[in-house]
Amino acid sequence: MGVTEIISIKDGNIKMLKDALVKEGGIPKESFTTYEILSACIWKSRSRALNLDLDKITVLCIVVGIRHVLDPPLPEGYDRNSVIDVYIELTTRELHESSISDIAKLVKKAKKKAYDKSYVEEVLRNIERMIKEDVKFDEVIDRLLFMTDMRNLAVFGSMDFGWREPVNIRGLMFQESDKNMGMILGPSKVGPSTEGGVRVVMTLPRDAMVNLRQELDALMYLRTRF
Repeated sequence: MGVTEIISIKDGNIKMLKDALVKEGGIPKESFTTYEILSACIWKSRSRALNLDLDKITVLCIVVGIRHVLDPPLPEGYDRNSVIDVYIELTTRELHESSISDIAKLVKKAKKKAYDKSYVEEVLRNIERMIKEDVKFDEVIDRLLFMTDMRNLAVFGSMDFGWREPVNIRGLMFQESDKNMGMILGPSKVGPSTEGGVRVVMTLPRDAMVNLRQELDALMYLRTRF
């Protein structure tokens, strides 16, 4: 049985991570976004928390918005999602042995692929094929992580359901898929300590959640190999 928790990551910890990247490889602080760094940290920490098989493939799926690069553009008034999934594959051993900056570089490179027209067309063809063939991912379910960024979702700060604006949000999904989703939320007004930082929604088995918090804590305070 999985548990869902919100992990708060303070602004100071994010800055510390970016500073560590600068010292590690002479990389400009602006080179990586918060999303890229956190995706790298969470993917690596989650795989350790779940004690995944070192010799099997683990997959990170990042969701990239492509509305602004579509040609021809979407018709005026279209308010649905305009996103595409991009996948990064490593063995668990490769993931554990890679530095956070190495993993963040892979995330940045993958995001750029989503803006390539030929790649988008290939993905759409593949999606159509998988739907027709009813492709299942049961064999890699524990080794698959979707990371999505909800911070710019219009629902925050602009909607009132009768008890002020929403504090948290979760995607609607099958229960067995919960543990494959990581969602980055903005800071909460009801939690002043999160100002400037982010909150990450994760679902994992209870023991693995304890391990995840320990792994992330070690990374955030640079108490482990970065």
